[in-house]
Amino acid sequence: MVKINTRNTKQKQIVASNIKKRFDHPTANEIYEDLIKHNSKIGLTTIYRILNDLVEEGKINKIITPDQHSHFDYNRINHIHFICNKCFHIYDIDENEFSELEFKFMKNNYNIKNISIQGICENCKN
Repeated sequence: MVKINTRNTKQKQIVASNIKKRFDHPTANEIYEDLIKHNSKIGLTTIYRILNDLVEEGKINKIITPDQHSHFDYNRINHIHFICNKCFHIYDIDENEFSELEFKFMKNNYNIKNISIQGICENCKN
């Protein structure tokens, strides 16, 4: 059995606070760069470890884009992710727009945790 690190260290609080205020689906590197700007001295390896702990604890979601980068999302409101296959930007789509699809899955007792849709975004089409 894998043990989840639920310790709430000062570093973990700083990383969690950073991701809670973001809506841009940041990577660990983007969080690291943001924390450096605010004089935080948390190493990148520690940030990766903390983010993975938060994912295991169910406090944040991990989204892997087609370019194999891990992005993190604190948004706890049910939503779907649209991932652009060209620029790899992640957009939040309100779950209600796909309620019929969700109903079909729920009717068959699927436990939906996260849905992602891929395609080309409006910016990349133009």
